[in-house]
Amino acid sequence: MANYDLALKYHNKSLSIRETLSGKMSLLVAQSHNNIGHAYYEMNDLEHAREHIMISKAIIEYNLGTKHPEYAETCNMLALIAHYEEKYEESLNLYMESLHIKERVFGKDSIPYALVCGNIGCLYFDMGEVGESGYYLGESGYYLGIATEIYEKLLGTDHPDTALQYDNLGFIYGELGDLNKSAEYYRKALNVYEKVYGSEHPNTKRVKEALEQIS
Repeated sequence: MANYDLALKYHNKSLSIRETLSGKMSLLVAQSHNNIGHAYYEMNDLEHAREHIMISKAIIEYNLGTKHPEYAETCNMLALIAHYEEKYEESLNLYMESLHIKERVFGKDSIPYALVCGNIGCLYFDMGEVGESGYYLGESGYYLGIATEIYEKLLGTDHPDTALQYDNLGFIYGELGDLNKSAEYYRKALNVYEKVYGSEHPNTKRVKEALEQIS
C-alpha cells in the first residue's frame, strides 16, 4: 500500500531544495509541484492536487510555452481533477487543449493521443448521466472508438489496454441499446482477459456476466 504522507514529505523537501538552488520558476520546481499534485490526487485531496498542478502548469508555460507536451500533461491532469469534481465543461475544455497538443506533437496514430481520446470518451459517458444521454453516449463511443483503433494498430488486438477499450465499448453500445455490437466488443474483451488474466480475474468474471445478461 502506497504511503502518500511519506511521499509528500520527500516531495516537499525536494521542492524546497530545488527552489533554493534553481529558483521558483525552474522546470525542476515544476516537476516537484507535479509530483506533489499527483500524490494529493491519489489521496483524493483534489483541492491541493489542483493547486500544485496549476503551479506546475504556469511554470511550464513560462519556460516552454503552451504547445509543449509537458504543458499538455498538466492540462490532462487538471482535466482529470475537474472530471472527478463533476466540472464537466471545464474538464472537456482541458482535455481538448491537451488533445490538440498531442495531435500536433505526436500525431493522431500515437498512444499519447489515444490516451486522451479514451479520457474524453469516459468524460462524455459521465456527462450523459446528467444531460442528453443519447448525444453524449454517441460522443463517448466516437472517442473510445478512435482510441480502440489506435491501440489495435500499435499494440495489437491481444493487448490488455486494447481489451479495456473493447470492454468500454461493450458497455457503451449496451447503454445505446445496440446489443449485437455490445456483445461483439465484450467477446473481444473476454478473449483477451482470459488469455492475459485467467478465468478467475474480476475483469474476466465481470465481462462474462455482462455477456450473459445481454445474450
